[in-house]
Parts: sequence; structure tokens; C-alpha cells
Amino acid sequence: MRLALVVMLVLAAVPSAARAQQPLGIVDQTLARFDRDTLAPDGPSLEVPEPHTAPVLSPDRERLVIGVSTNPEPGAPSVGRVGVFVVDAQRMAVVHAIQAGIAAEAVAYPGVVAAVLQDGRLIVVDPESGAITYDAPIGHSRCAPEAVQVGRTAVFVNEVFARGVEVTTVGARGRVRSARIPLEVDSRGGGCYAAALVADPARRRVLVAGATRVAAVTIPSLRPRSHRIGDRSPGRTAELVRGRGLAVAGRRGLRVLD
Repeated sequence: MRLALVVMLVLAAVPSAARAQQPLGIVDQTLARFDRDTLAPDGPSLEVPEPHTAPVLSPDRERLVIGVSTNPEPGAPSVGRVGVFVVDAQRMAVVHAIQAGIAAEAVAYPGVVAAVLQDGRLIVVDPESGAITYDAPIGHSRCAPEAVQVGRTAVFVNEVFARGVEVTTVGARGRVRSARIPLEVDSRGGGCYAAALVADPARRRVLVAGATRVAAVTIPSLRPRSHRIGDRSPGRTAELVRGRGLAVAGRRGLRVLD
């Protein structure tokens, strides 16, 4: 999926106190920190011709990772299409262009860099060397949500089915776990099933919202507990609202769950 316009609010550690409040993201294929009023880049920027994910900061906020689809730089040894950029978050300069062969559709940076690719492979990358240290097929549904992080653990919902989702985690040092979670999920049409994924770091869990239930999945054990939503409410997007609960929005409206 090509993103023409993405803005992700990430408060990054930067020298200036004023700049610390500027959103980091992509606007019109430009990766930068932006003025909140004008959305004009403020400081260094990087052109990203075909972004596939929002940027995700490293734990120390010095670097970021983003899913892309582009050719290697001229003169660089080529083993395939670049699918991931590891970027210096202060200079907005590419540190590593990871030749994964295809675009990354979900990325995370719990310590190592992790990415789920369009062809269903999970790769784990050493952020210092740029070397791929793990590469295995896990599957990927085209309507799967972007990754989230719970502490130093990356969480992907890499596959979504009518009666369940597959959750895969990658730890800070690259340990991979996965589990199939029973969950009824509605279709968007064309065989595309959609579930919402939300991190709940305070309780060391993620919440996966389906059509009639929310699965609370403990991290890193991947033990699920199912909670009924009530009336059918297809899980499309969801967000934790402080002091209110879990807001789940779908084509039949918005619900706030305790």
C-alpha cells in the first residue's frame, strides 16, 4: 500500500525544547519534523519516494525505521529491492538501506529492527551493521494493522482470518514468538479481513478488536483473554482513551469499552 500522506505524532528527543513538541512523520513523501500549524518541514528532511509505513523510533530515539519500496542507490551492491530504511533521526539521513527484495508493510524497533514484508516474510535486522539476522515466512494479510510495541517487544498482527488472527512478537534481541488467537473478524470485502491492534503498555498486553469481541493478549507469553463487545461492532480502528477505556470505531459507529 502506497502512502501519499502520512502524519504520525511522535515526540522525539531533540536539542531544542520547542522542536521536541514537533510531530515527526511523512507529508507528501517527505520525512521530517513539521511545524504544527503549516506542516512545513522544520529542520533536516529526507525524501521517501514510496513510503509503506509510518516511521517508528528506536528506544533511544536516535534512529528510526520506515518501510519503503525503492531501488538501491547507484553503485551499491544489489541483491534486491530496498524494503526498509534505518534513518538517523537527527540528521534525517539513511544509515542502512535494507535490501529485503520487497516492501515492508509493518515495522518496529524494539532494539533490533523487525519488519513484516509484503510477501509474508518476517525479517530481523541488526541496526548497527544493517545485516539481516533472521528471515522466515510467517504470512501477511493485506488488511493487517501496523505493528505496535509493548516495552521492548514488537507486536505484529501479521495474518487476519474470518475466525482468528496470528500474533507475532519480536523481542529486543530478536527472539520471535507467535500464536494463533481465536477472534471473529468481519470482512471489508474482497477477502480482506480487518482487526484493530492497540498497545496497552501499562498492563503489558495488546488489545485486538474484532467484530464481536476484544482479545487481551499478554506480552510476551501471548496468553489471550476474550471480552465481549456487546452488539456486533466490526473492529477497524481502535485507541486507548485515558480515563475512558478502549474506543473501537467501525462502519457501524463508535463504541467505548471499559
